[in-house]
Amino acid sequence: MAEMTLFKVGTTAISLGDAALALSTIAGIGGAVSQSNALKAQGEAAQRNAIAQQQAQEHEALVLDQQAGQERAVAQREAIETRRQSRLLQSDGLATAAASGAGALDPGVVDLLGDIEAEGEYRALIALQQGEEKALGLESAAVGSRFEGTSALAAGRAQRSNSRLKSSAALVSGVGSALPAVSKLAGKTIAGDTDDSLYSRYG
Repeated sequence: MAEMTLFKVGTTAISLGDAALALSTIAGIGGAVSQSNALKAQGEAAQRNAIAQQQAQEHEALVLDQQAGQERAVAQREAIETRRQSRLLQSDGLATAAASGAGALDPGVVDLLGDIEAEGEYRALIALQQGEEKALGLESAAVGSRFEGTSALAAGRAQRSNSRLKSSAALVSGVGSALPAVSKLAGKTIAGDTDDSLYSRYG
């Protein structure tokens, strides 16, 4: 049973089946384009999120670096103040010794002043060491933050590249799936035009 003709392109009759095939083909290509665009958009979004995360991690690292510098500065000021207090104690001790009749070179006085100086220097060095340890810990955290940011950025770029590949593959697949139908319809139209030409020439 012959298919019902809906309309003609030139002398080529387009049946209901041909129309359905054409609509299905157009829908398939449109779906492939939509899928391709969606995949590309996902990749771009992943890249933007990765950049934002990297920038946030870099900001955190800068704050940590600043805090490390502050810790060192605080430790240095504490060490300076500790040494100043030590010198004041030595001066007070020397004045007390002189008031009691002992000389600055008295063995007991020398030992006392030496102990005060040593204690003050010890406390100053402890303050510097503690400040340095805190600063190093903060700097290590800054390095970790930057590493996380760099890793996030690399992952975002990889995801964007992967999405672009998938986008291209989806588009190629959709167009490739439509080619047989396009060829069939095109071939039918060409055949119809050829038949008409032969008929006109020899009929």
